[in-house]
Amino acid sequence: MNLQKPYFTLIFIVSIAIALNSCQEKKKAVNQGMVEYAIAFPDINPSSPIRIFLPKKLVMNFKEDKTRIDLSIGMGAVQLKYLADSDKEEVKEVMQLWGNTYVCILRDDDLEMEANLLPNYLVTQTDQKKKILQWECKSASVQDVESNKEFDIYYSEEIGSNNINWHSPYESIDGLLMEYTFEHMDLKMRLTAKEVKQIPIDNEVFELEKGYKVISKDEFDNKLKELMQTVGM
Repeated sequence: MNLQKPYFTLIFIVSIAIALNSCQEKKKAVNQGMVEYAIAFPDINPSSPIRIFLPKKLVMNFKEDKTRIDLSIGMGAVQLKYLADSDKEEVKEVMQLWGNTYVCILRDDDLEMEANLLPNYLVTQTDQKKKILQWECKSASVQDVESNKEFDIYYSEEIGSNNINWHSPYESIDGLLMEYTFEHMDLKMRLTAKEVKQIPIDNEVFELEKGYKVISKDEFDNKLKELMQTVGM
């Protein structure tokens, strides 16, 4: 198995999830809150030991122009957080492991370079609908321009905050993604919303905690890659 696949996949999962809908003028029924996604890897053998180390869920908090993503990998050995602010055009990537907290701050050229790594998706709206949780969701057909593979996604126009899909290949979607497929380097994932809560989100949720060390993007990625290889991913 190519050890780089799960590592790069985790990076792209978060890149997509940093923000899950576009700049919106409509008032949403839920404009701040929390959503939890279950993450499935349909093409990985159910008995494969690598499943132990892959993330099983992703939690996102959203409010106004800010989002925060939380997930853990390596059986909880590593905690990853991604704080995005579309108004400032800034992303903070946070890694917590072995009692240390490392932060990489992305702006300007760094964001542009990362955006160039995202998949190129052609998104076409359809007339299909599906109920997920209590939400009536619309559908879109997505084509990966490079591989020509196609899949459907579902989203709710009733949920979302400002620019929640900023810095994402799903920028044209006007609503929170509720179920979608993502594929990179032949590794397919399916993320499905399992819970959506309309709750007040404190601004401190989107702030960095004390005691962190700022490192470069290359240092951050290398630390994560080395760690994934250490645990067998």
